[in-house]
Amino acid sequence: MGVGPGFAIAAAALERDRGSGQRVVCIEGDSAFGFSGMEVETMCRYKLPIIIIVVNNNGIYSGVDTDTWREMGKMGDLTTVAPPVTLLPDARYDEVMAAFGGRGFLVQTPEELRSALTLSLEDWEGPRVSLADPLKLIDPREEASLWRSLKRRSLLRPRCCKQECHEDPTSACAVSALVTWQAVSLFSHRSC
Repeated sequence: MGVGPGFAIAAAALERDRGSGQRVVCIEGDSAFGFSGMEVETMCRYKLPIIIIVVNNNGIYSGVDTDTWREMGKMGDLTTVAPPVTLLPDARYDEVMAAFGGRGFLVQTPEELRSALTLSLEDWEGPRVSLADPLKLIDPREEASLWRSLKRRSLLRPRCCKQECHEDPTSACAVSALVTWQAVSLFSHRSC
């Protein structure tokens, strides 16, 4: 977990040297991005055309929403009240990219994701990051049949430590996997 940006840099440098015209896309969660997200500075410094999609669920496995975070703050010191697997709600990882000269997008609907990815695929001048809130992008209950179908065909296999995530289409793992599937579906319809 957290090695995606470094691997993306290596792949983009190799693709640039080969002149293959292939894009590098890194899809990871907010927790994984937290481990090595500052690698966006390297991407910007070398103007590597990497697309990063950060699936933000405000935590490791799942965090809490802004209102819950605010309520926990009223209960006392967040270092003792907040579960250790929660991250700051609604963190703007897209602005981290912008801070170094790249371009970031906050996406909260499938249309915004499609638009951000289309713009990112058309622009080869440098890195791009899209911050996706999975619970705003899809309704897991509506996607339950897709989740079961993709699992049955072994197209999506979430990697986590909880078996129940594999069965529950509303789990953080399932929702993140479905957002990834949406992005992959978009890429498969384009020449990257």
